[in-house]
Amino acid sequence: MLCSRQSHCIYKILTCKTAHIFISVRVCVFILSAAPAVFYPFGLAAGDTEHVETGGESYYSVGLSTPFKFFGRTYNQIYVNYNGLLTFNVPSTSGPYSPTRGAEDFIAALWNDFDDYYNGVFSYQQYTNGSVLTRATQDINQYFSQVNINAAWVFVVTWRYALQPDPAILFQVVLISGSGQSYFLMNYGDCAVLYGQLEAGYDTINSTSYFVIPDSTNGNYQNLKNTSNVNVPGRWAFNAWAAPAIFYLFGSAAGDTEYSLTSDEGYVPVSFSIPYTFFGNTYNSLYVHFNGLLTFNQPQPASGPNYNPTRGAEDFIAALWSDLDDYYSCFFSYQQYTNGSVLTRATHDINQYFPQMNFTASWVFVVTWKYGPQQNPAILLQVVLISGGDLSFFLMNYGDCATISEQMEAGYDTINSIYHFVIPDSTNGNYQNLKNTTNVNVPGRWAFIAGNESVTTTPTTTFPSVDTTTAQPWTAPAVFYPFGLAAGDTEHVETGGESYYSVGLSTPFKFFGRTYNQIYVRIQFHYQLKYE
Repeated sequence: MLCSRQSHCIYKILTCKTAHIFISVRVCVFILSAAPAVFYPFGLAAGDTEHVETGGESYYSVGLSTPFKFFGRTYNQIYVNYNGLLTFNVPSTSGPYSPTRGAEDFIAALWNDFDDYYNGVFSYQQYTNGSVLTRATQDINQYFSQVNINAAWVFVVTWRYALQPDPAILFQVVLISGSGQSYFLMNYGDCAVLYGQLEAGYDTINSTSYFVIPDSTNGNYQNLKNTSNVNVPGRWAFNAWAAPAIFYLFGSAAGDTEYSLTSDEGYVPVSFSIPYTFFGNTYNSLYVHFNGLLTFNQPQPASGPNYNPTRGAEDFIAALWSDLDDYYSCFFSYQQYTNGSVLTRATHDINQYFPQMNFTASWVFVVTWKYGPQQNPAILLQVVLISGGDLSFFLMNYGDCATISEQMEAGYDTINSIYHFVIPDSTNGNYQNLKNTTNVNVPGRWAFIAGNESVTTTPTTTFPSVDTTTAQPWTAPAVFYPFGLAAGDTEHVETGGESYYSVGLSTPFKFFGRTYNQIYVRIQFHYQLKYE
């Protein structure tokens, strides 16, 4: 019988002198090939937990010693599937490749129905110290030069199929986290003939982030060990960062216009394709500032609010107004929409938060600020202006927020401060918790009507179970007619005197049989009529 594995064969002639018998014996010395250098240590010798597969569609749930953030969602467990798949929400119960795009967060190391024709082993191990973390730190800093990570946790899972211990098919996934960042590597060795469809890559819920390695689906899968996106044959490396799901799409991938900070206290004027009404004033443009501020009338030269902005001097939205550019590299991007899925999303959001409006969005403006490394921003915030018909709204979305050494403010103000609001956690030192605060029961999101229907006040309610602070927006009861400066009223402020104002009536008013041409409005909140 011929050897089916790589070997050196030595032939010896054995003789028996008395019987004159000659026996030819072939001794095969097997050469066990080592895994390619791109592979992290694996197997029993490395201390892995191993599972042998002999034909079933098995999987194993693994509790993670350190939570792993995968494109905006944080997981405490993972399912290792025999079919070459890692899933985060539910196991893959069927072997064949059958993706439903956007239904699941998964990493497909090499997704195929292997058990129909190969026995195999998969093994895994978690690391929180030692040389594996040192290696992971070096690898990520090499492939993503703009970041600076110190790996604190590594999870290695390896699949081997056929002819142990010299597998005909070998591949591996390495999850890496540390310094608030998450990455994963996919390593490939030899790959024997496979049957049926297959895929290597990853996907996320709603497919907001996904990728398929080309050679895994074009019939050239046996060449995976020679492919790479980091110039290391057999290795693919990916950043698992994504903005929180509340964020509207942004950046170059969304088609945004992007700017990086080129001068201190910089800003960019942006013209609107459709006018936007902000608390009674209609604007055709605004100024996007690197310091996290949007202004409508003129740019704001001050770097930050210093806790004492000039109240009432300007219509503005402070996404997070601070002298951020002194400490972090800054990028912001923006885009206007007049059709498509973004308007559909905006319509849905506004009707969810303000169900009495029956609103349809016709224009959306999205502006996003990123501070720190582009690939893993230390500070992430976004404002979304939305209008349709005679109504205007705006959303403020918050992600992570690193340490800020200057005073800051998030909220909005208007000319004469008729309408203004400050998000409490932006000024009380708890700004890093903004991603957990809300006024619409969606952590990280604040929603406002840009008109006199939404005069928001500061009373707050805290929900400890989800660490969420909710500010209750105040609106006048529906029985009230429009009032205030936005309605064109004449206003008088009372500061303690017993004042009153005489108002001539443009049309006489009959009050229980008597006709009056003027009225006295008093601060004591009752009316006195003068009979003439």
